[in-house]
Formats: sequence, structure tokens, C-alpha cells
Amino acid sequence: MQPRGNSNRLTLEQQRAQQAWKVSARYGEKEANFAKSAPLIIMNSGLMQFLCFSIGKSDEKALKQPLTNLLQARGENDIRIGEHALISVDLCAWLARRFPDFPPEAKRPEECRRPLGGLFREILDWISRQQPAAYQHLTAEALAYLKWVRFMSEARLKMEGTQHAGASRS
Repeated sequence: MQPRGNSNRLTLEQQRAQQAWKVSARYGEKEANFAKSAPLIIMNSGLMQFLCFSIGKSDEKALKQPLTNLLQARGENDIRIGEHALISVDLCAWLARRFPDFPPEAKRPEECRRPLGGLFREILDWISRQQPAAYQHLTAEALAYLKWVRFMSEARLKMEGTQHAGASRS
């Protein structure tokens, strides 16, 4: 039921929160911890440096794998994407939704057949061609979105911990 006078349109903050809630469902403790430090890295170093840091922390084998395979990895022997790259992929997916000329393959990472390293290369090339005002806008949007990712991933961990603690008491 909608209160009178409200439209069905979500504010930008609500959209950020909704997307952050969705992606945080696949985050564990490592991802939640990295989500806490991600905005600080961006503020201290910059958006491109943050993405480069994430790539540098990634497994070389993961960078050569199609992104869709990494996101679906479940088996013990599967190559995993890693917390740094996962947060960065989700951030780029959000930025691709907000900026129409952002590399389009970033928009739906679960469907991306390109190797992770190739996708990051395209994203970094695109960001490097932006004018200073556009780069600042990208950075501001990244920080606003990551604020929600930080809060949502932390909340999910607490709730899951509470559920697991409650289940172990029974």
C-alpha cells in the first residue's frame, strides 16, 4: 500500500540501497571487511587507483577466467573471484547503470563472458579518457554507492550471525 501522494519512483539513495542489499547477499566476512575500507582507499588514492589495487590483489588465474564463471564458482577446486575483485565488479556494475557510456559489459557481470582482466582493462581505459569533472562525478557516485554496500554487507553479516547463533542454541 502506497501512502497518498507518493509515486512508485525510487530516489537515487533508495536505488543505491536496493542494489547494495542485493549484491551484499553474496558477501562473506572478507568482502564485508573490504567494503569497509574501499571508500577510504578511493578518497586517499582515487577511483582508478582503487580498481588497480583490486586487480593487483586478484589471483592471476581469476583474471584470465570469464567473469560469469567466477561468479558461479561453487566447487572446492573452482577458481574464485576474490573479495577485492568482487566488490570492484559490483561497483562497476552500479556505475554502468548510472553512466550510459560506461563499458556496457560491466552492467550485467553475471552474463559477462569476457575474462575479468579484459573487462577491467576496458573499464580503466574508459575511465582514463574522462574529463576531470566526469571523473569527479564517477568518484562521488562510487563513494555514495559504496557507503550503502558497507552498511548492507555489515548488516547482513550480523543478521546471519544471529540466525546461526540462534540455530546452534536449539
